[in-house]
Amino acid sequence: MPSQNKKMVQRQQEIKNEREQLLSLQPAEALERLLASPRALEIVHSIPAQDLHVFIHDIGMQDALPILALASNRQWEYILDSEIWYKDRLDPVACTKWLHMLLAADPQRLATWCVHEKAIFTELFLFQNIEIRIREHDQSPSDFGDDFVTFDDTIYFRILDPVLEPSADADADKPDPKNQYAKDRKIFLHQLLQRIAHADHQRYQGILLESASLLPAETEEEAYRTRNVRLAEEGFLPFEEAVGMYQPLNPETLKRRPQSPETIPPETATLEPVPFLAAHLLASDNAFARGLASIDNAQVCMQMQSEFAGLCNQLLVADQTTITGRDDLNTAVRKVAGYVSIGLESISDNHVDAVQNFLLADIFRVGYGRVLALKWRAENWHRESWCLTQGLPLSFWDEKGLGVVGGLLIKRPLFFDDYQSGTLYREFENMEDITTTETVLTNIIKLDSLLANLRLQLIPSAAANLLTYKNLLLTHWARTAMVPEVEENSLTPLSLDEFKSFFKALWRTKTKPRQIRMTTKSNFLKWIASQSDIPASQIADTNGPVLEDLFNELEQELGSVSTKDLDPHFTNLFLLK
Repeated sequence: MPSQNKKMVQRQQEIKNEREQLLSLQPAEALERLLASPRALEIVHSIPAQDLHVFIHDIGMQDALPILALASNRQWEYILDSEIWYKDRLDPVACTKWLHMLLAADPQRLATWCVHEKAIFTELFLFQNIEIRIREHDQSPSDFGDDFVTFDDTIYFRILDPVLEPSADADADKPDPKNQYAKDRKIFLHQLLQRIAHADHQRYQGILLESASLLPAETEEEAYRTRNVRLAEEGFLPFEEAVGMYQPLNPETLKRRPQSPETIPPETATLEPVPFLAAHLLASDNAFARGLASIDNAQVCMQMQSEFAGLCNQLLVADQTTITGRDDLNTAVRKVAGYVSIGLESISDNHVDAVQNFLLADIFRVGYGRVLALKWRAENWHRESWCLTQGLPLSFWDEKGLGVVGGLLIKRPLFFDDYQSGTLYREFENMEDITTTETVLTNIIKLDSLLANLRLQLIPSAAANLLTYKNLLLTHWARTAMVPEVEENSLTPLSLDEFKSFFKALWRTKTKPRQIRMTTKSNFLKWIASQSDIPASQIADTNGPVLEDLFNELEQELGSVSTKDLDPHFTNLFLLK
């Protein structure tokens, strides 16, 4: 009936609003409000499994037991799929940990679930943890030993010891935590088997007998396959497929969506709740967030949020990141949003139109392709560079050059942030990062080409780590200015007295901070031209910004220093002895 449908939609909207409010709160406050809600069960069941997984980690394992008790079997299955596998193998410690949590949350439901829905997984888990013996009618239980336990005097089991090495840093005066784990594990397995036996004793006997005779390799492979199928539905593709998101894509070859979100009929739209946390953690200072916020159609906006969450999930698999809380998801969200934003800025100025007409995965590949283009350019140059042929380290390009080029030469290139946002390196986030990195790299390549044409002697290799292009050029120039009749371009460090004489003639004003004479800059340019046989005008056009920055740094570093206060230990732009 129309009235009933209207009430149902209204109730779903109320639950959606309450769910999103809870996920927006701090974990402790969210837990308190959720448990006080009369619709706690409906709200928990409506939370997408991946959001619930992060929510549980944020709250804390022990505090999250009431949430696990309210969660559905499907949500339980997602959590186990995400937590208990290490690559393509079951992690026995993680299995024990999470099943123990579910047993503490709702023991009766876990037993029923293991018997009727997860029987094969339960058999595989038991195969790895217990040994089965069947007592014949004329056999004494004492033949099995004291470690064997039975609930029916027919099937006896013994809990195997875990394969754990003693903790290397364990305190001799305190118990080893791994020994405590072994004790807790034995108690848990005994309780789990007892619950299963009480739930359905006939199935309990069948599970134990089948666990003793299954083929572990084939069973584990099949369990891994079905687990991958389930996770793929949530956007967690297998690793070999997920890494395809890093394959660059040219904007000119970008294909439009098969069907625009605006043209999807409302009756075919998914009724599943859209993951909320990924979109909630999305910062508002990037092109993708601004494009998403400009979409007026609620259905299209939800479609974009769902697609964005799936792309974040794919990234987590490609980077092999384990979710241990909101911070891990936030890192993935920021990375995906950054490369999608770069892709949008590379495709069109109309970000709203681009978001709706192209798949986010393809836009990400366009953005990442811009970074890879810089990486390949850096690699191709460095392989044939003058710096490398001279055996000089990347530190020759000074701190900023080392950071920028070093960040591009690693397997997954990173932006050299120099602690501007709290970290030395971070992911590229916008076109400004691309432009900044490209400018520094271009200047280094041009400067490397200029140095290859200069007839300058290098410092002995023992002191190569102290050498930069700055003190190489300035020391050679100062040496020539002090002793112009010397023909050999020796890189011998200047004495302090020699440098003081050069230092006094460097400035055009006596008022601090002092400025360098224009004639001095002109003489420096002429000196480079004489050493390279390249016209001074061409050097100014090609390397002018770098050389100007060099003199600006010289003014900032030494412009306020008195001649009597000069100290070789604190003068980095010249080699002094």
